Amino acid sequence: MTLKFRDVKTKVNVVNADSKGKYSIVKFRTARNVEDKWINSTFSFVRFVGNAQENIGKLLDRLDKLETFDNGDVKGGVPILLKSVAIGNEPYEKDGKTVYPKNYSITVFAWEFQDEDKSSSNNPDKPPVVEDDSDNEELPF
Repeated sequence: MTLKFRDVKTKVNVVNADSKGKYSIVKFRTARNVEDKWINSTFSFVRFVGNAQENIGKLLDRLDKLETFDNGDVKGGVPILLKSVAIGNEPYEKDGKTVYPKNYSITVFAWEFQDEDKSSSNNPDKPPVVEDDSDNEELPF
């Protein structure tokens, strides 16, 4: 079975990526705070295909500019928003038997850099844009 998520904006930090031509293999991390304790998760062997693959060069450029650990992962990562994702655990045939994978496969179809997101609700670090409503009037206080 495969679950597909569209029109989502899930923040992840990409720490490694390798372009294979028509697709890329990406490693990213997520974190959430539960009762004042951070819970981190790492997802490896994530495939970026289709539209997600089109801007992989820009992602690789940003990764190349960051400091790396000995294993090749970058420190901190590049924050992106996943917009269209499929998570699957499809069985396959091996030696005439049905085999289930040990891990779920994650495929990303669309994403954007977090700093390119224009909505204030998904980027709390940027203040909302407000119109200047001053008409040079004196304030009553």
